[in-house]
Amino acid sequence: MIDDIHFFDKYIGTQFQEVDENGNYLGCLLPVYLLYPKAYRFKPTDNFSDLKYIYKNILDDGEKINYASNFGDVVIVKFFGHFHFFVFIEPNKYVHISPHTRLCYTSIERMKKNIIGTYRYKGA
Repeated sequence: MIDDIHFFDKYIGTQFQEVDENGNYLGCLLPVYLLYPKAYRFKPTDNFSDLKYIYKNILDDGEKINYASNFGDVVIVKFFGHFHFFVFIEPNKYVHISPHTRLCYTSIERMKKNIIGTYRYKGA
């Protein structure tokens, strides 16, 4: 696993895309896929809004942890009725992308009450 906190620097500013060239969902999972290219991919028609679906498929290669502390830990937040994926870089620094922003570094401080899970990919 890559453990360079500057890994995402070259991707900062990448524009949000709903799907990749194969029709698989990208969305806010882009940072996860950049860091973990073998992570599960799915078509937007799959039931992504179901938390059980996310746990069973997307996070199948990860273990649930109490809080993000290692580069590459994935934090899932639910707000405005949607799931959002953040990748931990270092304390108070995450990477995220949404339809309203390009790929950027951010904090999740104001969203802590909305965290529904934190994961560490196996072998990471």
